[in-house]
Amino acid sequence: MANDVFIDVHAHSSVKYVYDKKDLWKSIGKPNITADISGTYTYTSSDFSRMAEGRVQVAFIPLHPIEQRATVVKDNFPKIAEKAILLLASYIAKVSRPVLDSMKTIKYNHYRHIVTERKFLEATSGRVRMIRFKNGRKQKCRYKIVKNAAEVQTILRQNRQRRSLFTIAVVLTVEGGHALGSGHLNFKYDKKIHKDSNVRLNASEKLLLRRVNYLKGIGTKPNVWHVSPLWITLAHAFKNDHFGHSQALIPLFTKTLKYAEQYRARPIPGFAGGRNKAMDSTAKKIIKRLLGIDGIRIGQGQRILIDIKHLSTKSRVQYYDILDAHHKTHPQDNIPILISHGAVNGKASVYSDPDPHDEQKDWKKSRTFNPWSFGLYNDEIIKIHNSKGLIGLIADQRVLAGGKRVKGSKLWIHRRKKRWVELITDQILHIVRTVSRARGVNSPHDAWKLITIGSDFDGGINPIDTFDTALKFSDLKKSLITQLWDKRFNPYRKRSEIKKLVDGICSKNALAFLKANY
Repeated sequence: MANDVFIDVHAHSSVKYVYDKKDLWKSIGKPNITADISGTYTYTSSDFSRMAEGRVQVAFIPLHPIEQRATVVKDNFPKIAEKAILLLASYIAKVSRPVLDSMKTIKYNHYRHIVTERKFLEATSGRVRMIRFKNGRKQKCRYKIVKNAAEVQTILRQNRQRRSLFTIAVVLTVEGGHALGSGHLNFKYDKKIHKDSNVRLNASEKLLLRRVNYLKGIGTKPNVWHVSPLWITLAHAFKNDHFGHSQALIPLFTKTLKYAEQYRARPIPGFAGGRNKAMDSTAKKIIKRLLGIDGIRIGQGQRILIDIKHLSTKSRVQYYDILDAHHKTHPQDNIPILISHGAVNGKASVYSDPDPHDEQKDWKKSRTFNPWSFGLYNDEIIKIHNSKGLIGLIADQRVLAGGKRVKGSKLWIHRRKKRWVELITDQILHIVRTVSRARGVNSPHDAWKLITIGSDFDGGINPIDTFDTALKFSDLKKSLITQLWDKRFNPYRKRSEIKKLVDGICSKNALAFLKANY
């Protein structure tokens, strides 16, 4: 499928490269059976070389600082155990031990990192490389950071007309509200270094809002960004001081890491988490400033959209309230709701689940979707549809499905590819069915236009076994076409439009979203 266009709206193509300044075009490791069995992926799935060979022509790359809290283990851990954990983390994340050690100090700053990562990508943007693919074929390749949808369309047109050079359009995003400068550890007083008795790296509200302006392109050099991110994910796995997050960690980490609250466990003093919390007043100001609806410098700078992934249910409801209030007074100013790398959880309403438990045992016994609260509730799917938003489906098997469903996919060896892709088509079916059955929804068939791929490759996921790198996009497309012939889709599509619908999922839906919002 040499003429195919694939778009991934959430791929961590630089995360295993930026900290130690590695070559972005050199793939790290190879897919192997050990990774499939262990669920630990030490090779890169979305490096530029593999994306180019997989015909990924547009990549949304999140600038993402590893959270400082993720580097500290329990105080009572033996030193040898702590070293073993750090060695394992270094091996998996492909980040050197000295870098990991520096993250635990006052030297590490979340906002400074996203600026560094942006500059790291900018440094080789547009530079042509001769890349040898695994089949021996050579191809001149490059990536270019784009400023708007028009530049994306230009690159796609050049790829069609100039076969000797393949270009990947890079759309910048940001993952984690901590990236603005919150969520840091507090450090003990050291009179040789610090003047204050309590050293806090977390930025003030004033500084956070000033940095939002920089991202929007408002301000003076050298701080202002000349390419604004299209959206920002406001929460991630750990407390960031302003936005509540949903439970996102596997049990190994919730038991090991000092600050990760365990269910029904007494929080450690000074490390109360942000799980299931509401957002504070500063968070609301940040959202309004990002969207340009706070009445300050309105209309100036690029609107930066909000990605609801990782937000707690309380914080998501608060965000929807902000949008509802704005749309009531500004009905012509539509702000789309989006999730860049998510999945559905099969539950009815986000409003009825303010304090979700998200127990591991509930995931293990589920034969359908992962029931945890980071997944989309049915009423959220309808909200996204009504706002002309976007749903990027993640490739993580643990997020797509419950434990028994995943186990069933592993057992069916003779139907392995079909069973794994069904984890994605189950999501697609649920989305279009939910919208089609909703009351008062105009054009329910347009639910297909919401869906795209947001793989989260190289974001610490356990990808579905037959779709574990960007090289597999063509295989995924073929499998989706085959799956959509199934009779369970009959009420929601015509057979004559299957290829068109799959083209939408693979690229055209994301392109239409870009055209409308960038």
